Amino acid sequence: MKSTKPCPHMTTLLSALADDSLQGIARWYTQNHAQRCPGCGSALSDLRTLRERIRTLGVPAGETLQLSAEHWERLEAAWEEVDKTGT
Repeated sequence: MKSTKPCPHMTTLLSALADDSLQGIARWYTQNHAQRCPGCGSALSDLRTLRERIRTLGVPAGETLQLSAEHWERLEAAWEEVDKTGT
């Protein structure tokens, strides 16, 4: 899950879109931006993958994790390490 960094002003919107909690014009804007911006598109894909992995650990779908971009990067690095080592 190596990705280009998302646009700084988009991190909160991307997180909300990945949680499926974004509505209206903000949802439309974020989806369209992510389709056109490689960094944001990749970040959205990574967020969705991470959210799915977290749910496989037993976190109910209704409960979302509101993490900063820095924390998501740390979580992503930890998942990559788990993938490499199997532990």
